This record gives sequence, C-alpha cells and structure tokens, in this order.
Amino acid sequence: MFTFLRSFFRKKHLFLVIQVACGTLVFYLLYASGLNPVIAFAVISLAICIAMVFMNQRSIRNAEKVLEGILGGKDNTGKDLAHLCKELENHVSELNSKIKGFKAKITAVNMISMQLVDTSAAVAFESEETSKSLEFMAKAIDEISSGITSLVNDNDMCAKMMEDLSNNINSVHERFQETNSKIKHIKSANENGQKAIGILEENSLKNKNELNEVIKIINNFGDELKNIWNFTNLIKAIAEQTRLLSLNATIEAARAGEAGRGFAVVADEVGKLANSSRDASDEIYRVMKDIESQFTNAVNTVGTIRKFITEQDEVVNTVKNTFNTFAGSVEEVLDSIREMEAYMESMEENKNQTVNAIFNISSATEQIAASTQEINANIHEQKNAALSMNNTAKEMSILAVELSQSVAIGK
Repeated sequence: MFTFLRSFFRKKHLFLVIQVACGTLVFYLLYASGLNPVIAFAVISLAICIAMVFMNQRSIRNAEKVLEGILGGKDNTGKDLAHLCKELENHVSELNSKIKGFKAKITAVNMISMQLVDTSAAVAFESEETSKSLEFMAKAIDEISSGITSLVNDNDMCAKMMEDLSNNINSVHERFQETNSKIKHIKSANENGQKAIGILEENSLKNKNELNEVIKIINNFGDELKNIWNFTNLIKAIAEQTRLLSLNATIEAARAGEAGRGFAVVADEVGKLANSSRDASDEIYRVMKDIESQFTNAVNTVGTIRKFITEQDEVVNTVKNTFNTFAGSVEEVLDSIREMEAYMESMEENKNQTVNAIFNISSATEQIAASTQEINANIHEQKNAALSMNNTAKEMSILAVELSQSVAIGK
C-alpha cells in the first residue's frame, strides 16, 4: 500500500513537471508565432489549471478506492491507515489551497480576457482608422506624385524655353557685336569727317584772310585808280589848255606876219603835242574805263567770293556741329551698346543660374518622385499591415470571448 502511495505522489510530481515543461514549450511556440503574450499566458495558465484539476480528481478517486479496500477488510494495518489518512488530509488541504489559487488565477484570467476583448476592440478601431488614414495618405501621395509628374513636365518645358531664350540671347548678342563693330566704323568715319571739316575750316579761314588781303589790295587799287583818274583828267585839261594856247599862238603868229613865222612853227608843234596829249589822255581814259569796269567786276567777284566764303563758313559750322552732334550720338549709342552688352552678360549669367536651378529642381523632383513612389509602396504595405492587424484584432476579440466563456464554464 505504501508502495502504491509512494508511486502515486511520484507520478503526481512528475506530472506537474511535465505540465510546466509542456506549458513553457507551448508558450514559446505561441509567442514565436506572433500571438499576443498575454493571450498565450492566459491560454497556458488555463490549460495547466484544468490539467491539475483533472490530475487531483484522479488522485482523489484512487485514494477513495484504497480507503474502500481498507474499510472492506482487505488491509488490516491500522497504523498504515492512520498514516495514510494523515497524508490524505494533508493532501486534501493542499489541494483545497491550490483550488483556491486556481480560482483566483481563473478570475484573473477572466479579467485579463475581458480587458483583452476591450483592447482588441480598441486595436481593431484604431487599425481601421489607421487604414482609412493610410488610404487618405495614399490618395494624397498619388495626387502629389501626379503633381510632381506635371512639375517635371513643366520643368522640362521651362528647360526647353530657357534653351530657346539662350539661343535668342546669343543671337541678339551677336547682332549687338555686329552693330558695335559698325558703330565703331561709323565713329572712325565721323572722326575722319571731323578732321576733314577741321582742315576745311582752316582752309576757309585762310581763304577768308587771303580774300581780306585781296579786298584790301582792291581797295588800295581803287584809291590808286581814283588818283590815276585825277591825273588823267589833269593831263586832259592841260592838253586842252595847251591846245588852246597853241591855237592862240598860231593866231598871234599869223597877225605878226613874217616875223611871227618861227613862233607859228613852235605853236603848231605845241598844238600837235597838245593834240597828242589829248589823244593819249582819251586813250588813257578809255583804258581807265576798261580798268574801272574790270575793277567793278573784280569787286563784285570778290563780294561774291566773300559771300560764298561766308556761306561756306556757315555750311562748315553746320557740318561741324552736325558731326559733333553725330559724334555725341555715336558715343551715346556706344554707351547704350556697352550697357546692353552688360545686360546681356547679366542675362546670360542669370540664364545659366536659372538653368542650373531648373536642373537642380529636375533632380529634386525626380528624387521626390522616387521617394513618393517608395512612400506610396510603404503606405500600401502599412495599409495591408493595418488590415492584417485589424483582422488579427478581430480574431483576438473572438478568442478572448471564447476564453472568457471557457473560464466561465471552468468556474
């Protein structure tokens, strides 16, 4: 009988060890499979409690069989019976305390299962809300991706437009270079024209001075011509007076007769001389008339030349002012061209910066597009994970309800 009891308690302890080992193994497997540790612990605890209850019930039934055998006279050892009763009493007391502990554990498991129901419901609600948020984020990311694609297209269009603008700027810059070269040639020609105008102005001044000298000479010649006229008139008057005197002398010689014959010859010669002087004075008068006419023509010609030189001076001054104004305009045009070249260089620099910015924007948009695609993929994965978590939470809620019902039945 003692052998039976000894084997009985050994089997009991061995069975407890096996229960703990199996419970630990099952808990590890459930935890490794991704099940919530609280649920795994609750399931293992419930299984161990049920197994221990069954084991103790079997032990009690075996003890009852032994007692029935003793009371029936099959075993007459009273000492063994007292010892057995003592051990049985201790075992029953231990069993009652374990049952109380099991009830407390079952109550705790029930509370945990109820909390698990609430938690799984909250997790299901949050996972559903998370799924909706992820779906909204996925739509937003799709819209952002579409906008980025449009931005990339617009950026490519801007790059093409900037390339066309660069070509236009280069063309305009070449035209400005050609215009600048032509303006420089015009400036050189204008400078040559100004030099020629300067030479013409100097020559005109020389001609004017020489003409003034000629006018002085002509004026002096006019004065001399007047003196010649006076001398010619005087000679003519003297010749006329001499002719009259010779005529009177001839008359007086004729009155004197033979005595005045010699005086008549002299008077006749004097008369001839007077006639010759008169003829010479007439010839001089005619020549002086021609000279006077030519002098008048010379004076008129000099006046015309002087007027022409004056008009030429005015024209030279006008042309000079025109060349000076043109030179100023050429300088202004050259300054404007230099400013435009500076603007062109600034535009070229700004164009290069804009092209670099567009290139950077293009690279950034490509990176953003790749990132949005990756984010979109991650969001879809998170959405699937949220849906899976929602389903898992629902399954957990069902398992928790079943666990609560099982615990209620175990009570």
